[in-house]
Amino acid sequence: MKAARVLQRGVVGTTGGGGSSTSKSRYPPLPNGWTAIIGIETHAQLCPDPLLEATKVSGGKGASQGEGGPSGSKLFSDARLVPSGTFGPAASTTDAVSSNSLVTPFDAAYPGTLPRRLQQRSVLRRNNGKARAEEEPGGESSYGPVHQAVRTAFALRCKDINAASTFDRKHYFYADLTSGYQITQKYAPLAKNGSISLRFEDGHLPTKDDEVDVEIECIQLEQDTAKSTHVQTSGAEAGGQTLVDLNRSGSGLMEIVSGPSMRTPDQAGAYIRKLQETLRAIGASDGNMDEGSLRCDVNVSVFRPHLKEPWGVRTEIKNLNSAKFVMQAIAHETHRQVQRIEEAEANGEVPRFAAATQEISIGSPIVRVLEQETRGFDEKTGTTFRLRSKEEAPEYRFMPDPNLPPLTLSKSFLDSVRNGLPELPEAIRERLMDQYALSMREVNVLLRASPPFQPDSLECAERRASPSTAVGYFETLASLVSPRVAINWTINELMKSLNANGLGFDACPLSPEQLAELLTLVEQKRVTGTVAKTLLPELIEKPELLQSSITSLLDSRGVLSELQTPPSTDGSTSANPSAASETALTALCSAIIEDFPTEAKLIRAGKHKIIMKLVGEVMKRTRGTADAVKARETFMDLLSSSDQ
Repeated sequence: MKAARVLQRGVVGTTGGGGSSTSKSRYPPLPNGWTAIIGIETHAQLCPDPLLEATKVSGGKGASQGEGGPSGSKLFSDARLVPSGTFGPAASTTDAVSSNSLVTPFDAAYPGTLPRRLQQRSVLRRNNGKARAEEEPGGESSYGPVHQAVRTAFALRCKDINAASTFDRKHYFYADLTSGYQITQKYAPLAKNGSISLRFEDGHLPTKDDEVDVEIECIQLEQDTAKSTHVQTSGAEAGGQTLVDLNRSGSGLMEIVSGPSMRTPDQAGAYIRKLQETLRAIGASDGNMDEGSLRCDVNVSVFRPHLKEPWGVRTEIKNLNSAKFVMQAIAHETHRQVQRIEEAEANGEVPRFAAATQEISIGSPIVRVLEQETRGFDEKTGTTFRLRSKEEAPEYRFMPDPNLPPLTLSKSFLDSVRNGLPELPEAIRERLMDQYALSMREVNVLLRASPPFQPDSLECAERRASPSTAVGYFETLASLVSPRVAINWTINELMKSLNANGLGFDACPLSPEQLAELLTLVEQKRVTGTVAKTLLPELIEKPELLQSSITSLLDSRGVLSELQTPPSTDGSTSANPSAASETALTALCSAIIEDFPTEAKLIRAGKHKIIMKLVGEVMKRTRGTADAVKARETFMDLLSSSDQ
């Protein structure tokens, strides 16, 4: 792992696990004086090409003829991507795809087959197994694998994007790698020197003291392997079998390697979640770890900075598939390493306070307190376990791939990708908090409810205001009603109704303009908040009700009051519906007091909480159309005046 190539440099952070004394972390800090060093390597599966999907649906010039399922092909072959949850939201179609059905001879490593050269153009037309770029204006605005990787590089603030990155072969033997080597970018990766900022406002860190900027060492393109399924058998052939499905073989991956910048499990978990958020926001990957779209390997070591020790022996923890498991694995492994070192020092195996995490010569033998090894993680017990020693790891024999020329990226292509980036979550978060005075929680709820970015013909500013996202829906609504009213109804009432029906904002039948009409009626006191909150779930569940206006619908149900007008100059109630309404409310409250003499007596005695029972009776008799606040005030006036 590249994250293992760490320099012996000064450490920024605190000891004892790197947390503050007021940390709210659920993970216990390391013993006093110890600090963890954490680096993470992630493999993100690239999403299918949405531009090709759009051209196929519209029957455009670049449409893939005669192909079903999602658009997009593998990295170096024309085989379609697996239409499963592994590559996006099409998990429902997984069963319809047979094993080893989306495979070309190159994916199966047939002798003599050659990889397809990566294109940076947008629309590819398949012709007898060959791909050629359509010569069209703007053709370099690709939404393919190269475009997705470059988008990620810009989103992660990479300073060095290689205009001529190269591909290399990584050799090893395993059943899911039919060619015996993986095509990757060892020596000249696509991008380097990026960073990702972890801030308390993101909602993933326990305290502001845990904030850190995590270095991104490199981003590179590489092939995914096949999928292995282990099947246990019984009887005469007791043991097991390993079945290999090549449908995933050769699909595009991004390897994103962090620097050793993190010191606590919470920072590592926040890094994974911030990376997921960024990849989803730009549409590069769905980032679903439970479906294998994002996989993590973690490098962990410990040392004592106050003793000026070098960084300790690294342990690599493989194949972690959730941010929670990443944090649990780091917490267990760092404590295991500290415990082993302190035991060795206490038992006299090594000199106390020596550089016990390294190889130490005591006489002629070399003592290794910790071994550089690869470990797994047991999700049931929350502990790590040994897989193999690093000395037992194969020699990968990296070499340039002779069949693939450098991947060249023109300045115009890089400029088009940079200019086409959507607004990133960090910028959205800051803008919403400043412009609308939203709280950190409110902004994060909006961001996490927004679907991944999908390219379209809109400019970035127009795309941001699209009501197909929670952020866009709120902003459109906030332009029509008060921002405070808009956020309360968006993240509470509307989101609750959408979740109950399994819908996202991109499928919301109620437009922001229609919801604004309902909220305006509430503000004008023509309908009560209770009626509006009752109506909203019904509108989501039965979209056919929206064929007429909200005002017409409420009027047909008899729950809409007349618009209140200023009182007439002669003071007559006949010209003042508001006064007439208040007179009717007073009469109703007087009748309810007569019907509930016991409650009225208790209220006069000072037990004012009981008044809400009478208010509830008002709402019941008026079918929710009365103003509950006004009803309470009326009861207080009537009952207090009768005491005098």
